[in-house]
Amino acid sequence: AGIPTPTIFITLNEGVLNAAASKILNGMGGIIIFQKIIKELSDAQLQAILAHEVGHIKHNHINKMVGLNLATLGLSAYGMYKLISYIKNGQSLTIQDYNACLYGSQIITFLTNALAIGKRFEKQADQFAFEMGHAQGMKETMNILDGKIQKIDAELLATSDKITAAKSELTPADFAELQQEFWIANGMYRLRRWIHENTPFESHPSNADRIAAAQAYLDAQVQVPAIEKA
Repeated sequence: AGIPTPTIFITLNEGVLNAAASKILNGMGGIIIFQKIIKELSDAQLQAILAHEVGHIKHNHINKMVGLNLATLGLSAYGMYKLISYIKNGQSLTIQDYNACLYGSQIITFLTNALAIGKRFEKQADQFAFEMGHAQGMKETMNILDGKIQKIDAELLATSDKITAAKSELTPADFAELQQEFWIANGMYRLRRWIHENTPFESHPSNADRIAAAQAYLDAQVQVPAIEKA
């Protein structure tokens, strides 16, 4: 890849099916690997994930993201401070006003990050992995993640059925509390899924988009034999 070999860190616990890259100012960078991906994925799939993380380091994504976040946070906080000061027309700002500046600037920074660089950086890192020869491994990995999401959907449906079946064994108050807790948890999960799959306000492309991108790259590499002229 034309970069110094990153330091590899492997977690002591299994963690989640994920990895992460880091390169703040220093020239080497590092990659954190959760044991779960070593235990559950094939070598080809693990190599695809590593190639993706190397892509982040190669393209200096972390420093770019930190720089944009700090700049956006500072500018938006100053802008909100001036706006609140203008609205209050010279009156002293309260601690609530300063909190509004802070929280508002954080929201603006998050939205800017999601719109400007989040998915773009991930697609660029995926493309780097494809070009390093790991499109098939990336496609397989995304298919595995997609299968895990389908498993979660099935488990949530089964949990809902179990709660309904237990209605006769619970007091009305306990049943209502249990049902409400499940609705909230399920609703938050569905909302996050919808945001991830249908809006730009998310750090990664959807699994379906990444699978399609890998397949498109693989299709483009198919060489059609030339027909020899008689």
